[in-house]
Amino acid sequence: VGAYFNAASKNREMQRELEAARRAIIKGKADALEVRRLKQLAGLVERLPAGHVTARLVSSTGASSRRIAILAAGSVDGVVNGQPVRTADGLVGRVIAVGRHTSHVLLMIDGGNIVPVKRVPDGTPALAYGLGDGRIDLRPLAAGTNPFRVGDVFVTSGTGGVYQPGIPVAIGIRHNREGTIGRPLADPARYDFAVVESEFAIPPAPAQNPGTKAQP
Repeated sequence: VGAYFNAASKNREMQRELEAARRAIIKGKADALEVRRLKQLAGLVERLPAGHVTARLVSSTGASSRRIAILAAGSVDGVVNGQPVRTADGLVGRVIAVGRHTSHVLLMIDGGNIVPVKRVPDGTPALAYGLGDGRIDLRPLAAGTNPFRVGDVFVTSGTGGVYQPGIPVAIGIRHNREGTIGRPLADPARYDFAVVESEFAIPPAPAQNPGTKAQP
């Protein structure tokens, strides 16, 4: 009888040790993932021009078609309305409202968001529409044709002067008649930090010399 109760006690103790070890393993994996993402973000920051801001993504809405995230940076940090927000994996959205210490970010997947994109590597132009449900509708500009396929990768084209060209946006996951349904490459729910970039300015056309006749 004594051996039975001793065995039961040892089993309970071993179970507690096993649960503690399992929690430690999970925490270690989470920490390793966080370190890897921070290294990727640090590598991105090193490549960006001056004027960017790195901040924490505090939260994001997910219950309706309005998909907006809260960024822990505001006007005192240099954030201004309209700036693109991205991670090392791709575009998250753009700033639509700025307070002193926080900002609202309209996410790529929002039902009212439209971003000019192009397919890699041939540069076929398209528009990326947020569907509000975590997906993106990728529509070619040429009506009546759909050259896109599952697995196609799309990046920002730079058209319109808001987003730097070449930022990863989405990958096609389902083909239909009008276009391709895509999955965003930078899901804000997976990231704690993001980078606010300065707006992309389209370089002005070179001024002509008044004394030189324009070439036909």
